Amino acid sequence: MSKPTQEAIAHFARIQYEYWNEGKWQELKDAFAAVAPNGFTIQYHGQQPTEGRRALETMIKRLAGKVHTVVHNVLVNEGEAVTVVSNEVVGTDVVSVTVERYLFADGRLEVSYFHDAAEGERMVQAVSQLA
Repeated sequence: MSKPTQEAIAHFARIQYEYWNEGKWQELKDAFAAVAPNGFTIQYHGQQPTEGRRALETMIKRLAGKVHTVVHNVLVNEGEAVTVVSNEVVGTDVVSVTVERYLFADGRLEVSYFHDAAEGERMVQAVSQLA
């Protein structure tokens, strides 16, 4: 498997956010496994890539039920997707906008999250104050 079809990439790029917002953690993990049978990495801008399953588990543990995503745009082209997403901290007015890149090749997926550093820090602080 070199890379998923454009349609499969577009479906994944959208459905992952639905699973996140609905708290469907196993479905989210399964979606990543389906498009990346040889594994994936997640990289936050300015940091080293992390093994994807571990990074996803950490993200779920820290942010589940605390951050709601709103997808503004999904662009898919030649084995790659880019999304523009608002990450809204539940119960607050704190929002961090991210541009997220998904690069598919050889059964693997590289995920990169880009965000404004100050917005990201506000989001982390707001999340840490939630019960």
